[in-house]
Amino acid sequence: MCGMTGNVSAYKCSESVSSNNGSFVNQVAMTFVIRVQVLGENSPCMQRRTLGPRLPHSDAEGVVVDMSTRKKDADDPSLQVEAILGSGRSALSVAMFGAGWLGWGLGLAHAFNGFVGPVFGAVALLLWVGSINTIRKGRFFRKQYPPVPASTRRVVQKSFFIVVLIEVLAIAFVSILSIQIHRPDLGTNWCAMVVGLHFLPLARLFRSAHLGFIGILITLWCVLCWALFRSNALVIAVSIGTGTLLWAASFSALFRARKIAHSLP
Repeated sequence: MCGMTGNVSAYKCSESVSSNNGSFVNQVAMTFVIRVQVLGENSPCMQRRTLGPRLPHSDAEGVVVDMSTRKKDADDPSLQVEAILGSGRSALSVAMFGAGWLGWGLGLAHAFNGFVGPVFGAVALLLWVGSINTIRKGRFFRKQYPPVPASTRRVVQKSFFIVVLIEVLAIAFVSILSIQIHRPDLGTNWCAMVVGLHFLPLARLFRSAHLGFIGILITLWCVLCWALFRSNALVIAVSIGTGTLLWAASFSALFRARKIAHSLP
């Protein structure tokens, strides 16, 4: 048994035989008296059960530390304020790109009319105003709480710049490739797919699950459109779907910022 040392101190075996109507029944009784010496913390089993500084390379300890860090970050008002600012900027950015994608798709489909046009403009204006208001609210809260260390900001900004740079290079590559194979419609689809995929590392960087969810939806939509449509229909479907999902991401970021703002002490 792990963590224990068993020493047999006594063994007793008694056998009795009795007769009943010419038949014999053997009864064997064995009694073991075991003296067990329990080891202390130096037992390998106890070490495996112990989570903490004793196991610096333990995966379980890493999970515990990560959960503790996430809880600490969620309770830090300074980081919450930065999350509000980041959500506002993210909402503004994806709202603008969403308007571009959606407007392009609706324009190619000749869908703008007396109803679609005003609704499109109203939603775009609502998102832009809401994003700017969220950014201003974040700056207001920043004055009331201690600032986040500059080193932390630099790390986040550097990681964000790397992700965006890779996205731009990938978009340039797939655009050139689509021209070379004479399929500009695929270029639109691939560019939208790159946009969706770039949300995945951003979701991890900013600890925003909604970004990862939107990124997966955009990528799956592009794959579906690639399988179902060709030529102009592919461009229209990809553009309208991508623009709609980007607007959904903008609304999600604004609601997230609102929730964080209400949780501030």
